[in-house]
Amino acid sequence: MKLNTPITSMPEFNAEGYAIPMDTCHLVFIKKGNGLLACGAFDIGALDKFNVPAAKITGVATLEDLLDGTVVSVNQSGQALGLTTGMTGRDALAQLPETDT
Repeated sequence: MKLNTPITSMPEFNAEGYAIPMDTCHLVFIKKGNGLLACGAFDIGALDKFNVPAAKITGVATLEDLLDGTVVSVNQSGQALGLTTGMTGRDALAQLPETDT
């Protein structure tokens, strides 16, 4: 099973997306540089300990859901980069740098 699904429909982003089906949910996230756009299963606050900027979008099952969804929370590292609640996943992804922060 191939877990790594590069985002090919967004050539302006150097990012990798993952949608891992579980028995009762899907783990969905997109990694860009050192940042993360993640589904509700992730504790993005804990990622602050590692200086990983992250935004969370809930109720998603696919990468498209993640991109089209609305950010419901952002950790402090993400806020420092301009990520805010209410923005789309696509806009949040655009705010993440392509290289490690």
